[in-house]
Amino acid sequence: FFLMKILTFDIEEWFHILDHESTRNEASWNKFDYRLEQNMDRIFELLANNKQSATFFSLGWIAKKFPKVIKKIDNLGYEIGSHSNLHTLAFNQTRDEFKADLEKSINTIEDITGKKVKYYRAPGFSLMESNKWVFDELINQGIDIDCSIFPASRSHGGFKNFPSTSPVVVSFEGRNIKEFPINTISLLGKNLIF
Repeated sequence: FFLMKILTFDIEEWFHILDHESTRNEASWNKFDYRLEQNMDRIFELLANNKQSATFFSLGWIAKKFPKVIKKIDNLGYEIGSHSNLHTLAFNQTRDEFKADLEKSINTIEDITGKKVKYYRAPGFSLMESNKWVFDELINQGIDIDCSIFPASRSHGGFKNFPSTSPVVVSFEGRNIKEFPINTISLLGKNLIF
């Protein structure tokens, strides 16, 4: 048994709300005020004051819109992963749509940092039994670690029969990827997230 302390942040704007009609597409996002930069400065200050490391999962859209934020994350020595390009639930995409979205997000982040993106987290933890092919696409793009599994039922599906609630190596069609699922604890027969 071991305890890992891992702090992660999903880098998205306040209006990147899943399942809300008024913020469903990129065209609607230009109608809202941006708050990302000031909130990121608060996060950077808190991390520095507490000498805490972190991993940031950024939307490709955010990287394109706020390249200075991505450069600052990188310059401060934090890890940067992809959180998709346009914050679309993975189970609402075809395999080709997912692949194109993933490639765009990775390329945008890598063009800014000059470093390989090795981490991924799906919007809404939307990796499920029905779209396990996502693992194959992640491996194809050089992703080493995925953090998309929500090993319990939830509004965005969840992967309630995932065999582990601890970090694990997932094999998909003979290839491997490391998975860091969301933490759970069993209480009264239900898996609760913490």
